[in-house]
Amino acid sequence: MSTLSIHQTKHESVLRVQGDLNFAVVQGLHLQLLKLFNDSRYICLDLSEVGSLDLAGLQLVYAALASATNMQVRFRIHAGAQGERLKRLSAFSGLPSLPLDALPPEAGSP
Repeated sequence: MSTLSIHQTKHESVLRVQGDLNFAVVQGLHLQLLKLFNDSRYICLDLSEVGSLDLAGLQLVYAALASATNMQVRFRIHAGAQGERLKRLSAFSGLPSLPLDALPPEAGSP
């Protein structure tokens, strides 16, 4: 089970994923991210409360990064404890490393 929430900090829109980031939830999350890309210039994908992550979740993170680049949106990923897992899955999949940000959403600044 996963929950998605969007909130504003002083500097950015934060999409927080709580629970699992897997095949069952990526479509809904992708739609929310696309809407957020149209509404905000600064976005943080907060994965610090993700319990498990599969390759579908990893694919979503890469797709979000590509969309942000194409739409000229400043996009950062706060991975929390999932940082090492994202790095291992990326390496295993032969993908370039992700630009993970150690700063929590409240500390982000444009």
